[in-house]
Amino acid sequence: MSSGNVNLHITPSNVLSSGKISFKSGNPVIQFVVGEQDRLLLGNSIRFVGNINFWTNDTGTLAPLNTDSLAWDSRIGMYSCIDQLVIKSQATHQVIEHIKNYNRMMSSYIPTTTSLEDGLSHLSQSALITPVYECSKRGIMDKQGQIVSPNSFALHLPCGLFNGTQGIPLSGNGGVGGLLIEIHLAPDNNVLFDRLGTAQTTNLDRSFYELSDVYLACEAVEDVRPPGTTSTFEYNSISSYFTSINSTNAIINFNLGLSRVLGIFMNFIPSHMINDWNYNGMATMPIQNKDNSKADIKQIVYTRGGQKYPYMYNLDLEQKDEPQQEMFDPQFVRGGIDAIKGFMKSKRMINAPNTARLKNRIAEPYVVTGDSYAGVAPGSAPATTNNANKDGGDCFTLGVGFDHISNQGISFATESFGTQINLGLTSNLPHGVYMFCHAKNTLVFGPGGIQVLN
Repeated sequence: MSSGNVNLHITPSNVLSSGKISFKSGNPVIQFVVGEQDRLLLGNSIRFVGNINFWTNDTGTLAPLNTDSLAWDSRIGMYSCIDQLVIKSQATHQVIEHIKNYNRMMSSYIPTTTSLEDGLSHLSQSALITPVYECSKRGIMDKQGQIVSPNSFALHLPCGLFNGTQGIPLSGNGGVGGLLIEIHLAPDNNVLFDRLGTAQTTNLDRSFYELSDVYLACEAVEDVRPPGTTSTFEYNSISSYFTSINSTNAIINFNLGLSRVLGIFMNFIPSHMINDWNYNGMATMPIQNKDNSKADIKQIVYTRGGQKYPYMYNLDLEQKDEPQQEMFDPQFVRGGIDAIKGFMKSKRMINAPNTARLKNRIAEPYVVTGDSYAGVAPGSAPATTNNANKDGGDCFTLGVGFDHISNQGISFATESFGTQINLGLTSNLPHGVYMFCHAKNTLVFGPGGIQVLN
């Protein structure tokens, strides 16, 4: 066997003969089988490759035009199409990592780990990300009556297992026994939306996205370990949770059951904006009241087993004493970065004053030459689509890091994690809370199979 890298080209095991995949057609799961072999899979080399088309009618014959207002979240592009990422052992079907609400996780992850220049350069080609909303509408969504040619993509799939630096042993004798990778597509009405909020009257609620010619590209190297060797493999994992809040004293509490937690982060969205054609379901806006007034977070308390942790004090934000302050409190911004990557390790990000203003919940006026993004007179976008703002809009992410020194994490195996948020949510407007837990897991390989220790 060659000791050099081997390039693998893996086609889906469950795609129809047409090669076209869409949520609308009732085929929302794409399954790839990386077969059992005596090689190490390089997780950071994995790319989900294919083409995407957008249609504005049921039969998939009408493409969006510059005269309509169909859009998607330009900050995360293709990642908005992935609702769940599931990684299993092919041999035993044991779940190694399962990230629900993957697109919502990426809504916080992408702005925290990539720069504006990344979005305007390589990510615009590989992930169809364009922090400038007008560029996304004209360059990716619209076909303007021309011959339809699908947009191509080649996505890296950020997750704990694939972001690691170690090769993943695919052997059935001392390895995972091959991998089963499932990509669950998100509903059309949580990916696409009408910027003008008139989807039902303009028939844009019939729109859908369609993938074609998809495959998985990756690299593997020879596994030089002796056959049957019992070994361990450490990797980070992401666990996802969902709840809702609707009071001035919001309490979030979960039993994580994880023994090495590194950080926890969460983002928010008014519940009525989820799976609605007239709203951007990927927006990460500040918490707001029904009249669009800001519902400032004034104080945050994190707990472990009911006791304050890791801070032994209340986090009082600037808005507690200065409600007129429009910028996110620096403590708040740093906490979100710490939970995802570690503040001191962050070399690039879109998180900046442009995307950290509480008044960003309402889109600002703008003027363009010629047609606007919606084909109407220049003006301002609706308040509910605030990614029309600078650099793609807000990145309102609440989070806390636990261990950036030993990198071994804190145990929540028997203790619950809690967050108490004092805020100005005085109207009846429930907000969905998407919470993600970053923790370390261990895979134990042996002749008897694999075991996941979390």
